[in-house]
Amino acid sequence: MVRNKELPAGEASKRLHEPSRNIVMPRQESRRSAFTMLIASTLLTVTPLCVGATMQDMQRDMQQRREQQQREDQARSAEWARQDMEGMRKMQENNREQMQRLEDMNRKQTEEREKFFRESEEKAKREQAEERAARKASADEETTTQP
Repeated sequence: MVRNKELPAGEASKRLHEPSRNIVMPRQESRRSAFTMLIASTLLTVTPLCVGATMQDMQRDMQQRREQQQREDQARSAEWARQDMEGMRKMQENNREQMQRLEDMNRKQTEEREKFFRESEEKAKREQAEERAARKASADEETTTQP
């Protein structure tokens, strides 16, 4: 602060509103300068309280924003987890269906193979029976032709 320097009352009031300059108080206080001093002292007393309240408000707002951001992040993560679980469930369901189709196809092929072998065996037995019958018939013919 500049001391021992007199300023006109209007000049002191102007300087009160300039934040970059020191507050200069006049030596001889008139009514106006006394009122200016009262305002200056009130401002010097109240301003830190306002700034403090403003800082608290800003800190509270920042905390609320952080909490809101955390809630949004958690909701997003929960949605992603839900989608992942849904995707895994669908994939498992598709795998089950594919395994069922493969099992059905395998069962069908096994049944067809068994049917083919059965038919082959039956055909082989028929042919053997026909062959035996033919041999027996030819043997019977030979026996009947030989006296």
